[in-house]
Amino acid sequence: MINKRLNNHIRGHRIISVMVLCLFGFCLMQAMQAPKKHARKRPHGDRVYLLHADELYYDMFGNNPDAQILKGKVSFLHQGSHLTCDSAYFYQASNSVKAFGHVHYRQGDTLSLTCNRAEYDGQMQMMRARKNVVLHHRRQTLRTDSLDFDRLYNMAKFFDGGTLIDGKDKLFADWCEYHTETREAKFVYNVKLRSGKDVVTTDTLYYDVRKSKAHMVGPSKIVSGASVVKTEDGYYDTKTDRAQLYGRSTVMDKDKTLTGDTLYYVKDGESTGYGNVVYVDKKNKNSLTCNYLRYNEKTGNGFATRNPVAIDYSQKDTLWVHSDTMRINTFHINTDSVYRKVHAYPKVRAYRLDMQAICDSLVFNSQDSCMTMYKDPIVWNGNRQLLGEKILVFMNDSTVRFAHVIGQALSVEQMPDSVHFNQISSSEMKSYFEKGEIKQGESIGNVQTIYYMTDDKDSSLIGLNYLETDTMRMYMGPGRKMEKIWTNKFTSTMYPMGSGFSVPKSKPQVDEKWEQLYEGLKNQDDVQGMEQTMVFSDDSSRDNTPDSIIAEKSPAHYQYKGKYIMTAVKSGLMIIDQHRAHVRILFEQYLKQLAERTFHSQKVLFPEVVQFPMSEKVIFEKILPEMNGMGFELEDLGGGSYAVNSVPAGLEGMNPVRLVQDMVSSAVEKGVSAMDEINQALALSLARQAAIPHGQVLSNEEMEGLVNGLFACENVNYTPDGKSVLCILQQQEIEHLLG
Repeated sequence: MINKRLNNHIRGHRIISVMVLCLFGFCLMQAMQAPKKHARKRPHGDRVYLLHADELYYDMFGNNPDAQILKGKVSFLHQGSHLTCDSAYFYQASNSVKAFGHVHYRQGDTLSLTCNRAEYDGQMQMMRARKNVVLHHRRQTLRTDSLDFDRLYNMAKFFDGGTLIDGKDKLFADWCEYHTETREAKFVYNVKLRSGKDVVTTDTLYYDVRKSKAHMVGPSKIVSGASVVKTEDGYYDTKTDRAQLYGRSTVMDKDKTLTGDTLYYVKDGESTGYGNVVYVDKKNKNSLTCNYLRYNEKTGNGFATRNPVAIDYSQKDTLWVHSDTMRINTFHINTDSVYRKVHAYPKVRAYRLDMQAICDSLVFNSQDSCMTMYKDPIVWNGNRQLLGEKILVFMNDSTVRFAHVIGQALSVEQMPDSVHFNQISSSEMKSYFEKGEIKQGESIGNVQTIYYMTDDKDSSLIGLNYLETDTMRMYMGPGRKMEKIWTNKFTSTMYPMGSGFSVPKSKPQVDEKWEQLYEGLKNQDDVQGMEQTMVFSDDSSRDNTPDSIIAEKSPAHYQYKGKYIMTAVKSGLMIIDQHRAHVRILFEQYLKQLAERTFHSQKVLFPEVVQFPMSEKVIFEKILPEMNGMGFELEDLGGGSYAVNSVPAGLEGMNPVRLVQDMVSSAVEKGVSAMDEINQALALSLARQAAIPHGQVLSNEEMEGLVNGLFACENVNYTPDGKSVLCILQQQEIEHLLG
C-alpha cells in the first residue's frame, strides 16, 4: 500500500517536472523568436561621479539634509574633468557639488583652476570659483577673487576685478570674459594693459591671445616711454609695437605730435597717416598738414602728398610752403646741430609777410635758412618781383637777407603810381636786404635796365632811362630811394615822359537817338560860344585864362569838377554822371564777354591771398566758374584761402583782393540762384570797381569816347542798380534862371 502511494507521488512529480521543462522550453523559444529590447542609456557623463572621499555621511537634521557630506581627499569626475578638494557637499539630486579647501579643477591637459571654494553645477556645466582664484590655460594665467567658468561655452568670466597674464602682457580690468576655445578676451571698465614698458588704458578692450593684439574702443591711451598715443578706436600689436588707429587719433613723441583720421604707428619706425594729417614739431617749430604722410620718428624722414602744406615758425615770421608732394629729411637728429631739408614739387607756393614765391620745385634748408627754387621761379618782396632759371633766397629771423638769381635774371619793381615799373635784366643778379628792404642790388652779365626818374619835390615822373652795361650795382636809401649807381662802361638813353594819357581813337557805334539829341547844334560856332561861358572848377589856383580853358575842352563836351560831363543838345544842356555812365558801359560789356567767353587774363605782378569765411565760401565756389570765364585765375590754398594769380585784362592797377571780395559780397547780397543772376551780379560788381571814379580829370577824347559808349548801350538812363545816369536841363529852365 505504502509502495503504491510512493509510486503515485513520484509519478506526479515527474509529470510536474515535465510540465515545467516544457513551459521553460516554450518560453525560451518565444524569447528567441521575439525581437530583442535594448535598455535606454543615459548620455555619457551626465552625472557627477564621486571617486573618493575619506569620510561620507548624511546629516538629516543639519543645514544640508539632501547632501552627502564628504571629507578627506575628496575627488569627483564629470565629463573628463576632475575636481578635488578637502571637503564637499555632494547633491546627487541636483547633480551639483560645493567644494571647500584647496579646490583644484582640471580639464584636459590645457586648463587648470585653483581657488579656496567653489560651486560646480553638473547640469549647467558651470563652475563658480571664489577667493584666490587662479585659472591656467595654456600659457595664460587669469587671477581674480570671483570667477565663473562655463564649460558649455568654454568661457571664463570675472566681474570683481582681475588680471590676465599672457607672457609679457598683463591686463587689468573690473570685468572680463575669456574664451578658452578662441582664446579671445573682452575687458570692460578701468582697463589697463602692460606690455613691457608700454601701458594701455581704456574703458573697453578686446584682446586676441593668439596674436597678442589688443583692440581699444572708446577714449584710450598708449604710453610708451616718452611716446603717448591717444585714440578712440585702435588696434595695438604688443609683439611688434605697431598700432592701427582710427577716429582722429594722435601720436605724441616728446616734442612731436602726429594727428590724423587714420594712423599706422610703428614705435621707433615708420608711421603712416591718412586724412587730415597734422604733424607738429614744437622743438624745431615747424609743422606739416596733408592727407597722406609717411614719417619715421627715428630717422626724422618723411613723405607727404595730397595737398601738403609745410609751416616753419622758427623765426619771427611764419613761412608757408604748399605743393603737390613733399619730402622731409632730418640730419643729426636728437642733437643740438639738427637741421632739416624740405623738398617740395611740383606747383610750389611759398608765403611769408616779406616774401612770396612760386616755382615748379623747391628745397628749403633749415641749417642756413636757404630756399632754393627751380624751373620758372618767381619771388615777390614788397613791390619787387624777381625771375630767373634758379633763385636762392636766404632768410634771417623774419626777413629776407640775401637773394641770388641765376640764369636769365629779371627784376621788376612797381612804382608808387602802380602803372610804371623799373626793370633790370641780366645773366645773374644778387640782392642784399636789411630789415626787409633792399639796400644793394648787383647785376652781372648783359645788363639792361629801364629806370623811371622822379622829381624830388612831388615824386612826379620826369623821364625813362634805358641803360646797357656788363656789371651794375645799385645802392638804395630809405623808402627804396635810389642813392647811387655804379657800373662799368655803359650806353644810356634818357626819354622824357609824355604829358597826356592816351586812349584808343576808335569810337563805338552809337544809337541813332544820340544823334537826334544834337539836332539844332550843327554849327560849331554855337558850341564855341557856349564854351566861353562855362564854369569848370571852383579852384582859385586854376589858370582861368581863355587859352588855358580852350586847351582843356572839346568842342561839344565839358567836365565839371571831375564828376560830371556836360554837353549841349537841342533841348538844352545834358549832364552826365561820368562814374555811373562808365558803370553802365562796362556792365553791358562784361555781360557780353561773359556770354561769349571772350575775357582775357592778365597775370598779377604780386599775387595776393584772399580768405573767405564758411558763410561766403559756398557762394564763392558757385560763382568761381563764371569768374574764371571773366579772366580771374584763383588757386585753392586750402582752408578757405585762395591766391589771386590773374585778373581780367584792363584791371591790372586795381586791388585784386578787394575786387574779388566785393564780387563775392555782391553775389551774397543778391542771394543768387540762377546763372543769369550770377552773371549780372558779377558784371555789376566788376563794373563798379573798374569804372572811372569821381574826381578823375578826363581829356577831350576820353569824354567823347565815354559819351558815345553810353549811347551805344541798351539802357542809357539808369545804372544796372537803378541810379540815374543823366539829366537834361531844358532851354526854358536855363532862360528862366538867367531872367
